[in-house]
Amino acid sequence: VILAHASAYFLDFYCKRGSQLEDDEIGNVLGSLIYIAHCYVQDETCPLSLWHQHLFRRYCDLKTLNAAVIQLMKLRHYQLRLSDEDLTTRMSKLEGSIRCFGNLEPSFSRLNPAASRSRLVDVAVRPKHPMASNGYPRPKPEGETTAP
Repeated sequence: VILAHASAYFLDFYCKRGSQLEDDEIGNVLGSLIYIAHCYVQDETCPLSLWHQHLFRRYCDLKTLNAAVIQLMKLRHYQLRLSDEDLTTRMSKLEGSIRCFGNLEPSFSRLNPAASRSRLVDVAVRPKHPMASNGYPRPKPEGETTAP
């Protein structure tokens, strides 16, 4: 639900200001939007200072991050709620992405780098699912035909 909200917030931001930023800045904006969605969706949240300490410390100071969060909410006119239809659509697309990619196993974590590498290799060589993450069929490569 948090990522569904953040994806809507990001689309609004990117349409308004995305072309003005470098790729690494866009990643930090996305992280900030996930923080905003986290605060909106969750009953109990982690304070911005913890997000800053673990994710944004090298990017900016806490005061700047706080100002950026306020500016991002201002761009949305402080409206964080998504319509039921928009939320349902976004959740469906995210769930489709998970089905397409496959379930992440517990061994797929930074706690066990060797297991992660082998899982990454497994994922990299796995044949593509016929449906793309957006829910539409993947296009067939040129020259490939479907058997009758």
